[in-house]
Amino acid sequence: MAPATARLIPTGRQQAPAVPPQPPPGAAVGIAVDGRPLPVAGTVLRGAALAPAGLLAEALGGFVEQGPSGGSTIFLGGHIFTVLLHPSELEVDGATDPVAVEPEVWNAQVYVPVRPIAAALGVSVQWVPQMASVEIETGLPVPAAAPLAAAPQRAVLQPPPAAADELAAQPTAVAQPMPVIPYSVADLTLIGRVIHGEADGEPYLARVGVAAVIVNRVRAPGFPKGIPAVIYAPNQFQAVGAPLFELGPDAEDTAAAVAALHGDDPTGGALYFYNPDMTWSGSWIFTRRTLVTYGEIRFAT
Repeated sequence: MAPATARLIPTGRQQAPAVPPQPPPGAAVGIAVDGRPLPVAGTVLRGAALAPAGLLAEALGGFVEQGPSGGSTIFLGGHIFTVLLHPSELEVDGATDPVAVEPEVWNAQVYVPVRPIAAALGVSVQWVPQMASVEIETGLPVPAAAPLAAAPQRAVLQPPPAAADELAAQPTAVAQPMPVIPYSVADLTLIGRVIHGEADGEPYLARVGVAAVIVNRVRAPGFPKGIPAVIYAPNQFQAVGAPLFELGPDAEDTAAAVAALHGDDPTGGALYFYNPDMTWSGSWIFTRRTLVTYGEIRFAT
């Protein structure tokens, strides 16, 4: 007996046709950092230029961590830019920036206004009408591995009139701080947890100091290399594994960690820290030379 042949039974349902991605509203503009255009164009709305957040952060030496409800956090040049979508707004280091155009999402990609980010970093932004492009200049040298000649051509468009008004007055270009050691999002979170466990309730400079000690140890001879190796070295940080360590970090812990990773060291090179009121009086740590004290935490070398 021949095997039965399967028959397709119509269900009355038809697959919806694929909807092509829609470009952002407004006039398309190129976004370039130190002469290198981003692979995805930006847009201009009501005189303000918006750029894809992830690509802009990467081009400027930072990174983006996705947040709840489609928002994200940009860690860039020692600053934290929080993109909120419900309601839509941009926070710069915890303060809401009164931008003319709020962050938007198109095709599952977050676009952020260029002006407040450039202003916080202190970098130069210019509107180039001939290229219909927003040019960001950091003042840093261009690596030889990526010559400008290799940059793809940008389409020449008529500039939106309002864009020139928005970008006319910009701060003088200065070199933005770069990370003093390489780090990942996981490394940043790990340092933030140490700060939360060791310096919860302490002033901000104490929190930056705790992070700076970790950074200094990574860079100093005689200590493990790499952020996790320094933090998880035996008997080095009492907070590791404790409840506060597991609860952290909060926004201030993260900001302090970012500051230290980008070169902020209020301790002057400390390799140790401790709370003298919570340390055994005969401990070897009291033999170390004290550099500075913030709150209840003493920093030493």
